[in-house]
Amino acid sequence: MSNIDDQIAEISRQIQSQHGKVVENKEHDLGVVTTGPSLSTPVGLAVGDTLPLLDRDIITNPYLNNRKSIGQDKNQNINPKQELTKNQSTAHTVCSGSNDVKIKPSKYDGNTPWMDYLSHFEMCALVNMWSEHQKGLYLVVSLIGQTQAVLGDLPKEKRQIFSDLVNALEERFAPSSQTELYRVQFKECRQKACETLPGLGQSVRRLSNLAYPIAPLELRDTLAKKQFIDALVDSEMRLRIKKVSSKRS
Repeated sequence: MSNIDDQIAEISRQIQSQHGKVVENKEHDLGVVTTGPSLSTPVGLAVGDTLPLLDRDIITNPYLNNRKSIGQDKNQNINPKQELTKNQSTAHTVCSGSNDVKIKPSKYDGNTPWMDYLSHFEMCALVNMWSEHQKGLYLVVSLIGQTQAVLGDLPKEKRQIFSDLVNALEERFAPSSQTELYRVQFKECRQKACETLPGLGQSVRRLSNLAYPIAPLELRDTLAKKQFIDALVDSEMRLRIKKVSSKRS
């Protein structure tokens, strides 16, 4: 009988022992380690405290912890003066803005009509969002050849002022006397042998703008249409257009 009792007691101890191992494994998986009187208690922990799990990356790669520490030390060793200089440089860039040129204006040598170039330059300035002072500077560096002589005629303090530069260049390359010359060319404009109708229309419109620069747009369009008909080489086409125009009017 005593042997049976001893066997039952042994089986009970084995069951308790297995149960204790299962509980311990589950607690370890959850990151919980319960210290008891039979275990040595780590420094700074009391009996029953919970130990945090280590970072999985550090467990996988034990050298990672050392690299992180080295990186933190480098960040801590940054010179405060270098950081201040970097911040000042960034602030200066933000305040001063960007001076990038999106569209660079072409050079002006005086051989093309001044009003045409001025329109081109104004469009470039609009796209680049230049101020009046910047427009003056870029116009100066765009002058080549004979146009640079205009700078010598201007006082030094006016060579960077956009309005003064425009007036000086207009007097030199688009004087009022030249307007009379454009009007003569406009009235005598005729279609060339190989010139297409769109090309003739563009030439007539350009001459009308040069001959009557201050005239209203509607007046210039009326004059250009009339001169376009007169400039046609084909007399039959000219008559047909005139008849159609007279019926509409």
